[in-house]
Amino acid sequence: MDESPASSERGRVVAALRDAQAASDDLRRELHANEQATDVLIEGLAQGVPLEQLLDAINSERMRPQLTASLQGYERKRRAARLRMIALALEQDMSVEDIQQRWAITRSLAVRNIREARGLDS
Repeated sequence: MDESPASSERGRVVAALRDAQAASDDLRRELHANEQATDVLIEGLAQGVPLEQLLDAINSERMRPQLTASLQGYERKRRAARLRMIALALEQDMSVEDIQQRWAITRSLAVRNIREARGLDS
């Protein structure tokens, strides 16, 4: 296997994308659980069940923090993967304009991401 810097960066990109994919799976599960809890709330409220009883039934004190943690974890992993891809793009001589266009981001965000990607392993 080629152990050039570009191939090792490529491996880091693959690992980061797999991490983002796993975080996406976790988030999907949390969103599904949240949808089910919302269904319980809707049905219960429509039937006149007291809100306090419904919130206890769906374990609301646990759900919100878990969903928030999953959202934050997904965003963290997605951002890490994007920065790794930008680091690889730089190794493959992509310009700021190429990065800006391909990621559909502003030039200032592209420049900031490039700066952060260059500092990943320092």
